Amino acid sequence: MDFLQDVRLSLRIFRRNPVFTLAAVFVLALSIGANASIFTVVDSILIRPLEYRHPERLVTIWSISPDHRRHPFTIPGFLDYRERSRVFDSIAALGSWNANLSGEGNPQRVTGVRASANYFEMLGVVPAAGRVFVPDDDAPGRPKVALLAYPLFQQRYGGDFEVVGRNILLNGEPYTVVGVLPPHFRFPGSLAEIAVPLSPDTDPWRNNRNSVHFLRLFGRLKAGISVDDANADLNRIARELLREYPVDNANVGVELALLKQELVGNSQTMLWILAAAVGMVLAMVCANLASLFLVKASARGKEMAVRAALGGSRMRLLRQLVTESVLLSLAGGVGGTALAGWGVTLMLQLSPAQLPRAAEVQVNTAVLGVALAVSVLCGIVFGSIPALHVLGPDLNTGLRSDSRGASGGPRHGCVRRALVVAQVALSFMLLAGAGLLIRSFLILDGVDPGFRDAHVLTAHLSLPSNRYSTRRDVLTFHDRLLARLSPLPGVELAGATNILPLSGLLATADFTIQGVATPPGKAGPSAHYRMVDAGYFGTMGIPILAGRGIRASDTDRTMSVAVASQSLAQRYWPNAPVGSHILLDDDSSAPPRTVEIVGVAGDVRGQSLEEAPMECLYVPLAQIPEDVVRFVADDFFWVARTSQSPDALSKAVRREIQGVDGDVAAAAIQPMTQYLDQSFAARRFALEVFGAFAVAALLLAAAGLYALVSYSVAQRTREIGVRIALGATQRSVLLLVMREGLGLAAAGIVAGVVGAAALTRTMSALLFGVSAHDPATMAAVSVLLLGATGAACCFPARRAARVDPMVAWRSE
Repeated sequence: MDFLQDVRLSLRIFRRNPVFTLAAVFVLALSIGANASIFTVVDSILIRPLEYRHPERLVTIWSISPDHRRHPFTIPGFLDYRERSRVFDSIAALGSWNANLSGEGNPQRVTGVRASANYFEMLGVVPAAGRVFVPDDDAPGRPKVALLAYPLFQQRYGGDFEVVGRNILLNGEPYTVVGVLPPHFRFPGSLAEIAVPLSPDTDPWRNNRNSVHFLRLFGRLKAGISVDDANADLNRIARELLREYPVDNANVGVELALLKQELVGNSQTMLWILAAAVGMVLAMVCANLASLFLVKASARGKEMAVRAALGGSRMRLLRQLVTESVLLSLAGGVGGTALAGWGVTLMLQLSPAQLPRAAEVQVNTAVLGVALAVSVLCGIVFGSIPALHVLGPDLNTGLRSDSRGASGGPRHGCVRRALVVAQVALSFMLLAGAGLLIRSFLILDGVDPGFRDAHVLTAHLSLPSNRYSTRRDVLTFHDRLLARLSPLPGVELAGATNILPLSGLLATADFTIQGVATPPGKAGPSAHYRMVDAGYFGTMGIPILAGRGIRASDTDRTMSVAVASQSLAQRYWPNAPVGSHILLDDDSSAPPRTVEIVGVAGDVRGQSLEEAPMECLYVPLAQIPEDVVRFVADDFFWVARTSQSPDALSKAVRREIQGVDGDVAAAAIQPMTQYLDQSFAARRFALEVFGAFAVAALLLAAAGLYALVSYSVAQRTREIGVRIALGATQRSVLLLVMREGLGLAAAGIVAGVVGAAALTRTMSALLFGVSAHDPATMAAVSVLLLGATGAACCFPARRAARVDPMVAWRSE
C-alpha cells in the first residue's frame, strides 16, 4: 500500500514538471537503447554459443611455417592428419571453390566451397530440405552433387524446395542438388553460396605434397580432450611427417584454436571496447541526472523535514525519492528497449561485411531483461545519491532554511562537483579513444597501396571449366575480350590477372635461385604468385622500377620470364635482380622450370593496407603451366582504366563479356576504390560508433558543467551583488565564475588522463601507426575539452557579471 502511495506521489510530481520528466526519459531511452543495441551484438557474437552441435569441442587447425605464419593444408597433409590423429572424433576440410552457375536464367558467378563429406555431419547441420553430404559422396566414381546455401536458394530459386533433386550446371558440368542448408547456417569465415564434395582421392594433387595449400581444417575433439592435448598430438604427427618427408615438411608445425575464438578474431576487442564506451555514456547520463535530482531534492529539503516531523521515517522518505528515480528510469528503459531493434539494424548497416556471425544478431528476451535491469540499477544509482544527501543526519536544517529553497550547503556542492569531475574524466577517455582512432584512420588512408585505384573498373569472372580447361582456351577468351574492351569509349588501358590486390585471395609458389642451394632440412624461398597479361601493370598504375614488364610477345614459344616485386628483389637480389634466373615450382606435374627475372615492379599491398607489401612474382598468362589454368578460370580478374566514371562503364563491360561467351558470369563489376573502401570498413565502423559516443560524452560533460555553474550562480546571486556593490568589476566576476568551472574541468582532465591510459592500452589492436599514449592526441583532446567546458561556463559567467546589486538584494 505504501508503495502504491509512493508511485502515485511520483506521478503527480512528474506531471508538475513535464519538461524535466520528458527530457530525462528521452536521454535515458537513448542511452539505454544504445546499451541494449551494443549488448545485443556482443551477446550474439561473443557470448552466445555457436549454432553447431557441441561447439565447445570444435577447433580450427593450421599449418605453421618456419616464420611462424599460418597456412592452410595440402590434400595429402589433410589425409595424413585425419588418418593418424588419436584425439579427434573427426577432422574435416574446407577449400574455396568459385563456380559459374548456369543452365537456368542468366549465368551467375557464385562463391563456393569444396567440403569433405564428413564436414556437415561433424558440425551437426540439419538441412532445411534434402540431405547433407554422406561419406560416399567423396568416393571416386560417384555422381557430382551440390548443396545450396539458403540465401542462394531464395535468390536464385525463389525458395522452391522442388530444386532438390534437379540438375544444375557448375562450371559447365552437371551437379545434382541433394539438399538446402538451413537459414541460420553460415560457413565459418566464408560467405559461400554453394558446396560440393572435396573428393580428395580423385583430385589430381592427391599424391603431390608440393601442391597448393588451400584446405582449411576443422576438427571435433573427443570428449574430455583439451586443445593442448590435441595440439600435442597433431605436432607429434607433424614431427613424423618431417622425418618421412624432410623437404616437403621442413620445420612445419601445427596450431589449434577454438572455432569460436577463430571466428570472432579481432572483432572481440572492437566490440568490447564499444560496449565499454556506451557504458561510459550511460554512466555520464546517470551522473547528470544524479546532479539534477540532487538540486531538486535539495529544494525539497523543507518538505522532507516536515514529513519527518510528522512521523515519516528516513527509510520511508528514502524509498519515496528512490521510487521517483526508478520510475523515471524504467520509463527510459521501456523507451530504450523499443529503440534497441532500430539501433541493432543501424549498427549492422554500419558494420563491415566481414563482421562475424552478423546473421545471428537479433534482439531477444535476454537482452530486453538486461536492459530493464540496467534501467532499475540506473534509477537506484542516480536516485540514491541525492536522497542520501538530502536525508542527512540533521533534517531540522530543512525547517530552518530560508525561502530560497535549500542549496544543499557545502556537502551537496561537493557531491555535485565530484559528479561533474567524473563526467569530464569519462568524456576525456572517450575523446582520447576517438582521437586515436581518427589518427589511425588518417595514417592508414595515407598509406600508398602501390597502385592507382582512381578511374579503374574491375570485373571478377569465372569461366566454365569444361570449356576452359587448357591454357589455349583461356588465352583465346582473353584475346577476344581484350579486343572488345579496348575500343570502348573512355577505356584507356585494360588488363587481366588471377588475383587482384585487396581481393582476399592468396596463391604462392616455391622457387630456388639458380646456383644457390637450399640448406638441408630448410624450406626454400617462396613468393606470392600472380599471373598477369601485358596490360596489367599499366592499367593498375604499378610502376616498373628496373628492366621491363610483361609483354604481349612473352608466349609459350619464348623464354620463360617473370617480374619480381621490389621487396622480393631486395630480399634475394639486393644488387642486380634483372637477368637472374630461378627454378620456379609452379607445375605439380613437372620439374621446376627455369625462369629469367626481366624486371622489378613496385611493391603492392596485397592483403591489407596494414600489412607489409607482398613479395610477388608476376608471370605472363601465356606462359603458365596447364596445371594452374583452373585457378585462372575460377578467378579471372579484369581491370580497365577509364577517363570517365568507372560506374558509367560497367554496363558496357558486362555486355562485352556476354558477347564473348554468354555462359561466363561476372560476380562483381565495381570500381577498384570499392576494394580499398572494404579494407577500411572495420576501422570506419569502430570510428563512427566510438566517435558518436565520444561526441555524446562531450555534450553531456559540457551540459553537466553548465548546469552546475548556472545553479551555483543562481545560489550566489546575493554574494555576487555584494561584490559588485563593493567595487568588483564585471571582468573580475566573470573570471571568478569561469575559474570555478574550468578548475573542475581541469581536475576531470587530470583524472581522465589516468583513465585513458588504461582504456587506450586495450585499444592497441585497433590502432595503426600511432601509440596508445600519443601525446599529440592527448593534448588535442585536452584543448578540445577545455574549450567546450569553457564555452559551457561562459554563459552563466556572463549572466553573473551582469547582476544588478539592487535587484539581487530585493530578490532576497
